[in-house]
Amino acid sequence: MSFDPVNLGDLFDPDRGPDRTALIAVDLDGEARSFSYRALDRAITALAAELAGRGLRRGARVALLGANSAEYLVAYLAIMRAGLVRGAVNTQLADATIAFIWRMPPPNSPLPIASVLPRCRRASSAPH
Repeated sequence: MSFDPVNLGDLFDPDRGPDRTALIAVDLDGEARSFSYRALDRAITALAAELAGRGLRRGARVALLGANSAEYLVAYLAIMRAGLVRGAVNTQLADATIAFIWRMPPPNSPLPIASVLPRCRRASSAPH
């Protein structure tokens, strides 16, 4: 199978060393989690499909709010893989400003990193 990435969201090809470590993330509590290329690809693919299932089509904008983390990376790459456009929301903004952005009508679809967390936890604990 040839690998022909279309965008950054296609970066993780599970056929290229699928069991090798692709990412090591350290949680705020200091616990390290590792993701194989296969596990990371599965998490990205699943979230990209979920976004499409929400009715988001190529070119739609998604507001992404979250700190630097494995979850943020998965969400960022899933948005790209789905052909969507990521709009990063700075976590340092005032709460009122973030709330204003979140209430904006489509095409800004909010995606809080907390919604990605369970998928990343499952991916990091899946057998490599």
